[in-house]
Amino acid sequence: MGTLYDDRDGKTYKTVKIGEQEWMAENLNYDVQNYESSYRSWCYDNKDGKDGEVDNCQKYGRLYRWSVVIDSLTLAQEQGTTCGYNTTGVGICVIPNNWKGICPDGWHLPTEQEWETGLVRFVGGSDIAGKKLKSSEGWDLIGGVNGSDELCFSGLPAGYRNGSGKFATDYTYFWTADKSKNLSYRAYAMGIPYQKDVLVTGDRDVGINAYSIRCVKN
Repeated sequence: MGTLYDDRDGKTYKTVKIGEQEWMAENLNYDVQNYESSYRSWCYDNKDGKDGEVDNCQKYGRLYRWSVVIDSLTLAQEQGTTCGYNTTGVGICVIPNNWKGICPDGWHLPTEQEWETGLVRFVGGSDIAGKKLKSSEGWDLIGGVNGSDELCFSGLPAGYRNGSGKFATDYTYFWTADKSKNLSYRAYAMGIPYQKDVLVTGDRDVGINAYSIRCVKN
């Protein structure tokens, strides 16, 4: 186990080496400021520790829309490419290799392939990846099945925010840096169901869903 210090806000995260990659062992909890406030990020159930309530951002990390995750403003300014919900056509959005997005310096957004080869294949396949990447406690408290956390990835039951603005706890999703190959308004995400041991890959709507983020060291 290692640590990652984010000098943008002074937060420190646990990290873990899995195979050839070093991953954050906690979900990112960086409050992005260069976006419209209603489109930056959310704490699950909008509970942010104010007025004595539980701080779900501190506990689970933040839930982000994909355009914020990839830092589409910087992408457009520096790379001249437009990504996000209102992009039309397939193939317009091209994200460079090791794109930082909203990750700390020296780290980048994982691609679908990095998830698949670095984690899923390493732990023995998608049928058991969920169990091995889940934390060993917490899931059972909200109707799920705890994992073994064999690799110290410590995947938490962070839930997600759906298109109607509601929070749900049937899956925990993690965005990747890859746009859908078929639909311009979707990007790939990795999903761990609460009640199963699997890990699933699928493309999800980038304009309405808010998911968790894990960064990978360059």
